[in-house]
Amino acid sequence: MKYAAFISHAGEEKKLAIKIVRILEASGLSCWISRRDIAAGDVYGKDIINALESSHICILILSRLSNTKPGVHNEVERAFSKRIPIICLRVENVKPSKELEYFISSVQWIDAWENQFNHGINYLKLAMRKHLPGDYQPGPIWEADKINHESLFLKCIGVIRKVYLLTKIYLLSQNSSEAASGSVRLSGRGQIFKIYSVTIPPPEKVRSVILGRSPGDPRGLIAHDEITRKHAVLTWLNGDLCICDNESLNGTFVNGIQLKGDSSIALRDGDRVQLGPVRMRVKFV
Repeated sequence: MKYAAFISHAGEEKKLAIKIVRILEASGLSCWISRRDIAAGDVYGKDIINALESSHICILILSRLSNTKPGVHNEVERAFSKRIPIICLRVENVKPSKELEYFISSVQWIDAWENQFNHGINYLKLAMRKHLPGDYQPGPIWEADKINHESLFLKCIGVIRKVYLLTKIYLLSQNSSEAASGSVRLSGRGQIFKIYSVTIPPPEKVRSVILGRSPGDPRGLIAHDEITRKHAVLTWLNGDLCICDNESLNGTFVNGIQLKGDSSIALRDGDRVQLGPVRMRVKFV
């Protein structure tokens, strides 16, 4: 494969170099960069020479660091000796060292530091195309960039999931008109894309409701694998809705406090109830 450009840069500035490479390759200008294209166990010097001979252009990313790096000096010298066009991309306001000055004093310089970066990169693309043959074929998007795109896609999915959860929880909390006055709603989540909600009727309609993954009463169903079949019991006592644990495996918690034995606690609006991994919020309708 014939690369559009060989990228010469200081190793400490790999993030900037990779950023530049990705911008160029997104425009179809394939690049060779040691950080990505030298495989483990390969002979470094041999790969550098092969890459230079397989590139139409050598791009020197000139900075204070690269100005002093012997490896960069050697790469530029080799490109010069092989008559490979050199483009100097200055990412900092520096003058070339004496080791570089001989090789790049008469080549094209492009400034791309601070607020000039985007303009400089666009100008670099134009300058590169002037040195490429008419039959040059745009290079592929490299695997490293595919991974980066996949990572961006997964981040977007994560944001969508959060929006979905927040919207559904909001709708559940606002849907109180379906419950009779005096009832209590517990709603929350246990895992991504899984919302749980149970509604306890007022005391004149029911005395108690069992919560669990197989409670025998659909009003208390919480279909989660880590919830005990009959995990906890909600009971109306003197106008208060009280909750107690029913010898569950993963425990019952109210506002972070675990209920022990036969102890029960009266729930208040806004209390946080946790059954195993499922967290729910109490809302009096």
